[in-house]
Parts: sequence; C-alpha cells; structure tokens
Amino acid sequence: MFPHAHNTEKHKMSCTQKIHFNKPIHNITISHDGTLLAVGMGEDGASMHTRFGNYIKTVHDEGSAVSTMAFSPAGFLPQLIVTSSSDGYVRVLGCDSGACFARLRSYLRKTVHHVTFSPNGRLLAAAIGKKYVQLWRTDNWDFPPVLLKCGVTWPLRIAFSCDSQFIVTNSIKKRLWQILDNDAVAVAIPNMDGESPYCLAFSPTDNKLLACGGEDVNSLVLSRVCEDAIVIEHRLQGHARYVWSVAFSPCGKQLASASSDTTVRLWNVATGACLRVLSGHIDGAFGVVFFPDGKQLATFSLENIVHIWTL
Repeated sequence: MFPHAHNTEKHKMSCTQKIHFNKPIHNITISHDGTLLAVGMGEDGASMHTRFGNYIKTVHDEGSAVSTMAFSPAGFLPQLIVTSSSDGYVRVLGCDSGACFARLRSYLRKTVHHVTFSPNGRLLAAAIGKKYVQLWRTDNWDFPPVLLKCGVTWPLRIAFSCDSQFIVTNSIKKRLWQILDNDAVAVAIPNMDGESPYCLAFSPTDNKLLACGGEDVNSLVLSRVCEDAIVIEHRLQGHARYVWSVAFSPCGKQLASASSDTTVRLWNVATGACLRVLSGHIDGAFGVVFFPDGKQLATFSLENIVHIWTL
C-alpha cells in the first residue's frame, strides 16, 4: 500500500470549468497577475484567455510553432510572452500588441524545448536541443547569451531558484548551475548524476527545495539542495503512472503533480501527505500551473481541454 494514498478517495474533486479546443494543446501558462491564461497551440500560436476562460485573442509570429511559453514577471512594461519553437528561435512578443520585439536564435538553431524567466526578471533561460541551456539578459536582448553545456537529456527542462541564484536542469550530468554576473558555473553535486527526471520545479519560497517527477511511479520527490548532496525529504507516492508536470502553490505550502494516470494530486509540502486528488481528465494529465492567488489551478491533457479547478 502506498503511504499517504490510502485515504485520498474522500478528497477527490471535479473541475469547475473546461475550455475546449479543436487542436492539440502543447503548453499552458498564467500571467504574474493572474489575469491571462495562455495556451500554446503549435502553429496556431498562443491563444490568450481571461482567467475565467473567455477568449481574448491569439498572439502569433508567422512561421513559428509554439511549444512552451512564459509570461514576463511583474515590472515588465509592456507585458511580454516568450515562446519556444522547433525552428530554433525564441520569440519575445507583446501581450497587448502581439508585436515581436525580438527573435533570439538558439545555439546551432536547435529546437527550443522550454523557456522560463528568472524570478527577478533579469534573465531568460531556454532549453536547447538535448544538452544546452542559453541565458539572455532581458535588459539587452542583443547581448551575447551565456551557453551552458549539460548532460544529454530529452526533452531538456529548466527551473530557477526563487532567489534567481541557481538554475537546475533535468540532465543526467551538470544539473545545478550557479548564476554569476554574466556567466554561470556548474555546481558539483555527487549524487545528482543518475536517472533523469522529466519535470522539476523550485519552491517559490525556499531556494533550496526542489520537486522532481518522472517515468517511475516512485520518482516524485521533494528534495533539499545542500552543499554536497541532494537530500530527499519526501517521496510522494500515489500516482500509478508517469508524472509529467509539477508546480508549487504561490505560498510554497502545496505541490501539484500531473500524471498520465489521468489525475492531478495536491500534496502537503511539509509532510508529504496527499491532500486531494483532482479527477476529470480522460487521457493523462500533462501540465499543471497555479494561479497567482493560489485559489485555482489549470491543467491540460491529450483530449484538447484545459481544466480549471477551484481549490
């Protein structure tokens, strides 16, 4: 029997709203103020909606196929959305105007699998191909980017610590990097080499707390980054299949995990206990993200539906 999983039936929830699409969904993300929900629609661009699901418009740069997206943090004027694409470019688009402010070329024009801003807004990171990460300065898009060479992993994923001092990847080697003024250096952590997780996220309130999930049903863990090791604090057991996405609540007290077993689970970060099971996806749940107020979260799956859950 899985610990923390035996009493979750009474905590099951159904979603409060569904947004239907007629094409595959590649990714979802939410603006820093919670007013915009963006849905990556491949060659159809990024579909913009209110937090209640009402369609606003589509932001699209011709010739790109949107895979992942990231909204600029608070303080950016105008508000930006950055998209990744298989054509080897990162596009910086205006949320209001839809104008393309910059096209950032990836190393060797390899596929861009993932993009994310540092919490302080000073850097934009992109996962390139199977083993590279590029870092651009957001105050000068023309400044030469920093290139990090990681271990071979597909698809490559990245996350910043909440103090913007570290970046972690899901690569087999050189997972943890310390950010310097105009560079980054790999941090040698002996037991970080090994099986690569699929998804990962740093806590928004604890710059040493890391969540990872992957193909094994026992791969969902909360770990602490120490000077000489990564120490597992809780192994979160309950999913029956792969974990594709993890996200911390804005307060850092809860973790959400999306799995191909069709469920999304909410976990108590302090104890590792499963708090709720969100059921409603027919196919596997592939992405999860919290709204900034922590009262709702959004998920998506292969049935081309975004689910909005009120917690």
